[in-house]
Order: sequence, then C-alpha cells, then structure tokens
Amino acid sequence: MHVPHSLGSLCCLINHPLSFTIAAIVITVAFINCLVMCTRAEFKQGGLYSIWTNPNEGTKTFENRMKDGAIDYAKNNPDKVASMAKAGVNYAKENPEVAAAGFNAAKDAAADDDWN
Repeated sequence: MHVPHSLGSLCCLINHPLSFTIAAIVITVAFINCLVMCTRAEFKQGGLYSIWTNPNEGTKTFENRMKDGAIDYAKNNPDKVASMAKAGVNYAKENPEVAAAGFNAAKDAAADDDWN
C-alpha cells in the first residue's frame, strides 16, 4: 500500500495551505529515510539490509547463533543436560513405539541430508 506516496503526490496538485504542509511532511520523511539508508552500517555493502546482501544470510547467521547458544548452554549446565537425557531415556523405555518412530524419523532425515 502506497498511501504516503499517493498522499504526497496528491498534495502537490492541490492548491491549499494544508496540502503544502502535508507534502512538506512527506518529503521530510522521505529525506530522513534516505539519510538513514545512506549513513547506517546495516544498509551499506556487507550490512544486514544491504541490497548486495543475500537475504538468506540472516537466517543462516541466526541458525548458527542458536547452535552456538545451545552448545554454550550444554557446556555451562551439564547437570541439566544429564537430567534431560535421563528423562528422554526413561520416556523411551516407557514408550518404545514412540522411540522407534523417532529413531526412524531421525534416520530418514540423516539419509536425506546425505543427498544434499
């Protein structure tokens, strides 16, 4: 939806004091947007929002940060990791059909990853 652009264009055509005020506000906002995009590091080459940046890189970076965070959590909380592993083993003992289905799904996913 391009309401601000349409509003700015219409205001330039109408000969009314309020229309000039609205047009000035729209032009000021456009100037501020231009200023931000030219000065912020996020919009420059190599930045997160740069036109030269692959839009999927942010997702990969997020996935890597999540993996690193999980590893750090496991290193800093070995007792909680051991407790969760024990709970998982107990659940698998009590529900062997669910454990088998999970194992087969993991095996199939690993096989699919080998083809990529």
